[in-house]
Amino acid sequence: IWIGYKEAFVRYANQEEFIQAATWMNQELPLGSRIGVFNSGIQAFLSRHQVINLDGLVNNRVYPYLKQRNLLAYIHEQDIGYVSDFYKVIFGKFGPSWGVDPYVFFSQGKPITTLKIFDPAGIYLYKFSEQGQNAAPTSTKP
Repeated sequence: IWIGYKEAFVRYANQEEFIQAATWMNQELPLGSRIGVFNSGIQAFLSRHQVINLDGLVNNRVYPYLKQRNLLAYIHEQDIGYVSDFYKVIFGKFGPSWGVDPYVFFSQGKPITTLKIFDPAGIYLYKFSEQGQNAAPTSTKP
């Protein structure tokens, strides 16, 4: 007995915000910028920039820095110019990994943008310096 098939595509709320973040960064950041992201999948897929995974699952090189709570050193060594993710990820889940108090460090500069679609805290984008803006593009996606 054939009951039927209905194709359904459902996006999770977080996915929509990452799509918005990638779109915004493609339009607003210099081509070839290096962006560090903990939840990097959607942004890496859609980005015209080089997205570097920071959670240690896809990028094994960052793991020792996370373990030693010295993520800031990795950011500088890898010439990462921006960090983007949900507020609760940057300051909560990975807060102890920075090697400095993230509230003090990030309060020195306001986020470039905050995209709030479903999550009230939203996705934050922080600029570290002029670093990471002269890297060769890793994608030719439109």
